Amino acid sequence: MALSLKSLLGAGLEEPLASVGLLTLRLGCGISLLTAHAIPKLSSIPEFADFIALRLTTIAPVELAWLSTLIELVAAPLIIVGAATRLAALPLILNMLVATCIVHLDSPWSVRESAALYLIAFSALLGTGPGRFSLDHWQARRRRVAD
Repeated sequence: MALSLKSLLGAGLEEPLASVGLLTLRLGCGISLLTAHAIPKLSSIPEFADFIALRLTTIAPVELAWLSTLIELVAAPLIIVGAATRLAALPLILNMLVATCIVHLDSPWSVRESAALYLIAFSALLGTGPGRFSLDHWQARRRRVAD
C-alpha cells in the first residue's frame, strides 16, 4: 500500500496503518504489564496482599492478590499475540478500574497513572479488537475460507 495523505488521515480500522497501531498498542501494553507488573507480583504476593488489605479492608486479601496477578499473567500474553483479545481485555479493564479508582484512590496521580493508562488502552482494544496482525484475525480468516 502506498503511503498517501488519505491513508495517514483515514480513520478506518481496515487501514493497514490502523492495524500497525493496534499491534504497537498490544505489544507495548501487554509486554509492559507482564514484565513490569505481573511477573514481579509473583515474588511478592504476601506484600501485595498486605497492601490490598490496607486499601480495601477485605476479608480475602491473599485471594484478591492472587486473582489480580493471575488475571495479568494470563491476559497479558493473550493481548500480546492478539488471541481472544476482547475477552482478555475485560478482566484487565476491571483490574485496572479497581487499581485506579479504589486501590490507589488516595495515591498521587503519578502512582495511579500507569493503571489509568492501561485502563484506557485495554478499553480501546475492547472496542476495536486486535487488528489484522493478530491470531484473532488469522483465525477469523481461516473460518471464512472454510465456510
